[in-house]
Parts: sequence; structure tokens; C-alpha cells
Amino acid sequence: MLVFLRGRREAFILPAAYLVLVIFLYGSINGIGYRGKRLGSPSAHQGTRYALIANSTHSQLEAIVHEPIDISDFAGMGDRMALFSRLAHAVTQDETLDHNPLLTLLREQFHWWEPAWSIYAPWNPRSRTKKQTTGIVICVGANNFIYAGHLIRTLRKTLNSTLPIQIAYSGEADLPFEKRAALKALDNNIQTLNLLDYFDDHIAGLQDGGFAQKPFAMLASRFQKVILLDADTIFLQNPDRMFEREPGLTDTGMLFWHDRAFRQDGDSNADRHSWIRGLMSGREPSRMLNQSLFWTDGVFHEMESGAVCMDKGRSSVFMSLVFSAWMNTREVRSVTYAHTYGDKETFWLAAELSGAAYHFNPIYGGIMGYTKDKGTLVCSSQLLHLDGRKKKPLWLNSSLRRNKHNQESREFATLTHWMVPGYNMSQQIDWHYRAEDGLDWCAHGGEALEMSTEELRVIDDMIGESMKVDDLLLPPPPKPPEIHTTPKPPEAAEKQETVETAAVPEKQETVETAALPEKPETAGTPETADSSDSRSKKS
Repeated sequence: MLVFLRGRREAFILPAAYLVLVIFLYGSINGIGYRGKRLGSPSAHQGTRYALIANSTHSQLEAIVHEPIDISDFAGMGDRMALFSRLAHAVTQDETLDHNPLLTLLREQFHWWEPAWSIYAPWNPRSRTKKQTTGIVICVGANNFIYAGHLIRTLRKTLNSTLPIQIAYSGEADLPFEKRAALKALDNNIQTLNLLDYFDDHIAGLQDGGFAQKPFAMLASRFQKVILLDADTIFLQNPDRMFEREPGLTDTGMLFWHDRAFRQDGDSNADRHSWIRGLMSGREPSRMLNQSLFWTDGVFHEMESGAVCMDKGRSSVFMSLVFSAWMNTREVRSVTYAHTYGDKETFWLAAELSGAAYHFNPIYGGIMGYTKDKGTLVCSSQLLHLDGRKKKPLWLNSSLRRNKHNQESREFATLTHWMVPGYNMSQQIDWHYRAEDGLDWCAHGGEALEMSTEELRVIDDMIGESMKVDDLLLPPPPKPPEIHTTPKPPEAAEKQETVETAAVPEKQETVETAALPEKPETAGTPETADSSDSRSKKS
């Protein structure tokens, strides 16, 4: 009898245990896991508050995330991202809360993304326990890998930067193995990051995405604090402590730089501004947007994305980055790029529409190059940006080449002066485009500042290091063709020599007395070979 009762008791206990387990798992998946995973937490009061926020926000998201959203509804997606940001903040503030319901909703909303442990995310337990990391991410393809080599070498050898570097690319066709190996050989603290390992390319469309890769590269990075750079960006100061030193970045976790401030007449300019104002309909512009010449004075571009800084440890920043990546997915970018030039406006626009705080360096893009017209013009292809503390040259875009689009040329730019605008529209410099001078821009209307001795030394050292990279990574330049002449008979040679010795003095005297004074005028001086065919970019 006793054995029978024991058997009946065990037969009851086992099914009951399985039932409890099923209820627990179901609750975790559907949101009630936000009540907390352990009792007696030292932050029990706060934990309860964040659990309430998490459950409430999860319910709001769950009600809408399964509803399809039109790819043109950027404002509607901004509202969703604000909810995702609030949910992620609650989960990260109380470690007793389960983050898996958040990940489930993210997967439902963004089918192209499968969060991996190697990606830094603010809610990953692994991310919380590891030391905060700052690193540089460079998007590199086969066509610009030599400029990435210049950037890496100058960071390490000239500026003595020790930040780890990740080279982001999208598959073997984008950056072949031998080019990846060549870049990694430049330094022992470089990793490669194949974006196709992290995102569904059928949806993301990164292999043929070009600009689109940039927010994805930032998202896939293992770093918490990311400095995203174009391959043709060149830093002029050591960037290792930017997150501690740059105003606005320490406050908001996001730092952007403005493009050139010029107006451009035409349908594309009107369309861009009307589209963005339409997205902002019914929303209060942020303080940063209200200070923007793009918003107040209608300049053509707002942002230059050759360098972007983000602290992914902040939930609002992380979700803003996810939003920016969504804007650059294959289908959605058909809308985005119809109104903007590539990725550049998506970073600040994602932050603005999702309500995340961000910061722009207030000085619009300037120029670093050589002077013309008695110092009134500064010309080059190099777009210059300043630091936020001392207002000194921090980084430039378009590489150190005179013309980065001429792949056959190894000629470097002449960088001796710089010019930057002021803060408001009346203090902006005028821009002219000189296609006949090798894709140079020329700026006037500001003060052409001569570079200091130290700045010139840095530039010279960078060009020297870049030349070494050219020798390492590029095939030898073609030798000039040899000129073969047919040997002349001795009699003809003697006769020619006689003629030359008789004729040269008279001819040279004529040239020296008659032709040389007129040579500067016919050849053209820097003052006369200026902007006769240039096209103004500012009305």
C-alpha cells in the first residue's frame, strides 16, 4: 500500500513540475519576465519602477510591431524607435530584468538583424561586465583601400593613436582577401568585420549598398564607443580621447559635423527641405535642429558623415543607430536616397525623429589647401573640420591626394592654408567648384589662415608615411617610355654639330632678349588662372 501511494505521489508531482516550467517560460517570452529574475535585489524599489515601465512599453510595442509600416513612414518608425529606446533603457537600468522580450520585438521589427554576442549592445550581460571600449571602424572597399592604408598608417605612425581598428566590408567581392591581409599587415591591432555575417543581405542589400554600409558597420562593431570613418578621412589630431574631450559628445553620446554651408537653387534642394519638413510635421524641432542653417536658412546639406562618433552604451543612441540602419536597407533607401545624398542625413534624422539627444559641432565645413588670387582664395578637394575645444583642424575628407578620383595618379595635395566660416549664415564663406583644376573647390570670403610650423610638420610626415604605403600596397608606377633614335652617319653628325654651333648663339640670344619677359603672361599665373569657368554654389 505504501509503495502504491508513493508511486501515485510521484505521478502527480512530475506533471505539476512540468506545468510550472511551461508557465514560467511562457511568461518570460510574453513579457511578465520583466517582474525580475531574483528576489531581494538591493534596488528593489527602482527595480519595480523600471519593471512597470518595461511592461507598459512592451505592451505598446507588442500591439504595433506586427503591423506593417510603410517604407516612407519615417515619422511613424521614429515613434516606434522612441518606444524601443524607452524599453531598452528600463532593461539596462535594472539588471534583474530579462532582455529577451526586447530582442524578440527587435527581431519582429527588423528581420535583417540577428543580434550576436560579439556586437556591443547596452543590455548584453557580457557588455556590462567588460571594460568600456573605444575603437575606430573604417568602411573599406577594393576601390578605396589604398586611402584606408594612408589613414591607418598616419593614425599609428604620425599621431601615435593606439585605438583598436575594425575594417568593415561586405563580402569577398567588396574587399578581397589579399587586400584585407595587406591592410592588417600595417598594424597588429586591426580586425576585419564582414557585415554579411551579421545581417540578412537579401533585406539589407549591403554588397551593392555603397554608402549604406556605414551605420551597419557601426552597429556590428564590438566597441561601445565608436568613431566611424570613411576610408578617405584623415585625422590631424590624435582621436584617442575624443569621447572625454569633445563638447556635446560627452553630454549626448552622439557627435556629428556639418557639411559645407551653401545654397543650391533647383528642384533637388526644394524637395529635400519639403520632405524633411513633412516628416517633422506635428513635432517640435529639437534645440539642435532649431540652430541649424539647414533648418533656418535652407543650406543644401546638413551633415558630412566622413566621421561619426556614437556611444552605443546609451540606449537612445543605440536605437537611433538601428533606425539609421533601417533607413539604409535596400528597399527603404529607395525613399531615403531620393531625397538625400547617400547615408549622410540619416544619422541626425534618426536621432531627431526618435527624440534622442545629439550634438553638431557648430562650425560648418571649411577647406584646407593652397592659396590663389593673392591669398583671397583657398583651393583643394579637402573638406576641413575643426575640434570643438580649440577650434583647430581636427580632420579632413577626400584623402591626402590632390584628386582622389584619379586612380592613376599618386600626386599629393598641397596643404598650406585653411579657411573656415563663422556660425551664422552671414558669416559663411562662398564656394566655387573648379572642375578644370582637378575637381578642386575654392573658398573665399573668409580669412586664409597659414598653417603653423607644427601643422605643416604633421602634414609632411603624413604624406611621407602615405608614400610608404603606396610603395607597399600599390604596383610600381609605369616607367616612362624610352625614346630610341637612329644613329647618324659620322659625316652627318659633324655637319649637324657645325650647324648647331653656328646657329645656337644667335637663336638663344633672340629668345632671351625677346621671349622671356613675355613668358609669365602667356603661361598664366596663379592670379590669372582662377575662376573664369567656375560655378558658384552659393546664391
